[in-house]
Amino acid sequence: MPRTQQYDARPPHAPPARDPAPGAGGTDRCPGSLGWAAAVANADWHVTAPLLVSLAAALGTGVHTVTAALGAYALGHGLALPLWGRAA
Repeated sequence: MPRTQQYDARPPHAPPARDPAPGAGGTDRCPGSLGWAAAVANADWHVTAPLLVSLAAALGTGVHTVTAALGAYALGHGLALPLWGRAA
């Protein structure tokens, strides 16, 4: 099969293409402390469901009350994310 000539699709007045930044190929990993912080921050969403009964017993309420409180917390957290993103 014959080789085809490759054409540059950029307009003639466009600046020359730059080499990607070092590590831009997706091989760099996030720092260990940042990875652990993200894991700990997301851990509460994964450990609360198994702990509902224990939380209810510790607080002296029913499971339905703890579930409603957890749902309200999750809703408030989700609604505040755009505000936190803008602040960051």
